[in-house]
Amino acid sequence: MTQQDKEAYVLRVSSASPVQLVVICYELAIAALDEALSAYGGRGFAQSLDKARNCLAELRGTLRVTNSIAKDLFILYNYMERILIAAQYSNDTAPVIEARGLLRKLLEAWNAVSAQNGDPAAMDGSQVVYAGLTYSNGKLDEYVVDKRQKSYEA
Repeated sequence: MTQQDKEAYVLRVSSASPVQLVVICYELAIAALDEALSAYGGRGFAQSLDKARNCLAELRGTLRVTNSIAKDLFILYNYMERILIAAQYSNDTAPVIEARGLLRKLLEAWNAVSAQNGDPAAMDGSQVVYAGLTYSNGKLDEYVVDKRQKSYEA
């Protein structure tokens, strides 16, 4: 994933509703599996599978297992995590392709839910996020989304 892709996701996350956050997590998991398939045979294969498994763990952690749909999703997330672990240790792409297919079907369903959902953004003040500052490697980095309304938050 390029730096530009990461910045786009940061912007989407900052203004996303809870349902849209689930959609983003699915997209990130699928992107990680695509990276794993591209990196097959190299060191990036295992790292990308770890990223996808982290997304699955996040999805599983957000479930409120009080109804049958949530319980089924919990079981499905566990299944996908198990086959991705098996793929990593057996160095096999078939489970990765299977998990990616399942995630794509689930993403399609969540996109439909998201289109019908009118929930507000999950983060307070998300509509006023115009810039961000990060400190790394001894320097201050600035990220501006809208150059007309430049602001900083301490």
